[in-house]
Amino acid sequence: MSKPHAPRLVPQPTNNPADPLNWSRTWKIITAVSQLLYVWVLVCSALSLAPLFPFLGMEFHLSQQQLSLLTGLNVITLGFANILIVPISNIFGRRPVSIFFGFLVVLTNIWQALATSHKSLLAARACNGIAAATSETIMVQVIADMFFLHERGFWVS
Repeated sequence: MSKPHAPRLVPQPTNNPADPLNWSRTWKIITAVSQLLYVWVLVCSALSLAPLFPFLGMEFHLSQQQLSLLTGLNVITLGFANILIVPISNIFGRRPVSIFFGFLVVLTNIWQALATSHKSLLAARACNGIAAATSETIMVQVIADMFFLHERGFWVS
């Protein structure tokens, strides 16, 4: 009888200890949790505006359609920006892209807080959607970099 073969790991790790597939389980968990917090902060800043609709409506004298546009425009730019963010993160790396776009989210949140007109708030929301789009892609890319194919479902969920 032949011995059962060990399952083939996909992707194959290199011999380099710096290869994310070779990181310790603890370091992988720390990295995944930091990405989870990053995603949570970015998603909350982008998509948690609805409770403010009554106040924004009174402040800027907005109709329901204008209020809905504040979220709609953010979601559209959030979805579209990933076409650019994925190649940028492949070229420059996950960490610099995460830091840069995280900084942009902070700036766009400040802009939203200081907006004095509906047009300015809309522009800030659009830019916020572009910056927060990293929440949709970076986490998945980091998980794919660190975990083997058979482990990814657990970590992405």
